[in-house]
Amino acid sequence: MNKSYQARKKKVGGEVFGNFSKKVTNDHFKKGEHTQKIILAGDLAEEMPFVTMPLVENGFIKKGESFTHLLNIYQPNLWAQDFAHSAGELGKMTVSTAIERANASVEYILRNLKKVHEVMKKKGLKEYDLYLAMRQAALIESGYYTRLGEGEMPESTRKKIDSALLRRTYRNMPLFKSVIDAVGVNGIDGKELLDFSSDIELTDVLQEFVENDPYYNRRSRIIKQFGEMNAETSASLKQINTVSFFDEMITRAIKRFPSVRNSLRKALEEVDGKGA
Repeated sequence: MNKSYQARKKKVGGEVFGNFSKKVTNDHFKKGEHTQKIILAGDLAEEMPFVTMPLVENGFIKKGESFTHLLNIYQPNLWAQDFAHSAGELGKMTVSTAIERANASVEYILRNLKKVHEVMKKKGLKEYDLYLAMRQAALIESGYYTRLGEGEMPESTRKKIDSALLRRTYRNMPLFKSVIDAVGVNGIDGKELLDFSSDIELTDVLQEFVENDPYYNRRSRIIKQFGEMNAETSASLKQINTVSFFDEMITRAIKRFPSVRNSLRKALEEVDGKGA
């Protein structure tokens, strides 16, 4: 990345983080607040596994429509997190403060992103619609990182977030989809995926492969081991798209369901043939 981009990223991130900090009080970090917000985050993730889905649900894009023209709508949020990390203040950005983070991002967006205003005018949307969409997205995002960072939450919420994580992984990763299809699990059924995950302890595998990514564990002691982070890269969950992850998943699946060994081998050969 060139110097001008990095300078802009730092400037925007600092501005949004400064605004966010003004909105946060000690009350945000009380246990009751955390519990309330993580339950809400779990409910939203179960309904909308992808952080882009609130834009669909709130009328900014149609289902299946490209949203490349709105991609930079997420930058203020991500850059504020990067700035907070560099300033040693990332611990403020918990699920309890997700709404405040979203509000600070939207305030920047409304002041600076002309394209968003054009979309709102064309679609007949109001500022409230943007606030709602970005609050939902921030809560979903925070729910995932709280779960992967082993944060506290009710068991019912953990299951909802695990189910959402698995559904998005099914849609995003061809190899994962091939394994799920081969063992006869309905990949769009959250409960079936969750039951399969429980059988082979798959969510634990996910955690193993993100444990060194500070974006997921940014409030743990491990953060001190990192000199930098890149929220944009981490937000795509690319960290778990590794050979080691799939080797472990397949090993566990075969151990639990030995009868599908041949089906798995055939599915994996088909994926390899497509260059996945």
